[in-house]
Amino acid sequence: MEHPILFLNLLFEKMGLPVVGAEEAHSLTEMILQPHVTYAWLVMIVLLVLAKLAVSTLEMVPKGGQNFFELALTGIEDFMIGVTGEHGRFLFPLIASLGFFIDRKSVV
Repeated sequence: MEHPILFLNLLFEKMGLPVVGAEEAHSLTEMILQPHVTYAWLVMIVLLVLAKLAVSTLEMVPKGGQNFFELALTGIEDFMIGVTGEHGRFLFPLIASLGFFIDRKSVV
């Protein structure tokens, strides 16, 4: 089921770019401009911008975006260490990144 308002697809169609479903995509451009791919890139860009804004001015006592990211990352890290033990700590950056991406992608 597709979201009723796919604003990126409408924008691409206005620009004359091909927007087709997975079954009709034959060229590389058509494959890249499928709705699930374009919205995945949008989520990645938004997450990168938010992370950059949150860590642009690091403080000892976090406020705002830094506080949110530290709270979320600490919670995920504590949960993961509780499940995997200390030997699973090296996987934390991958698991946290995937968790943020999947969480935000499910909202879009």
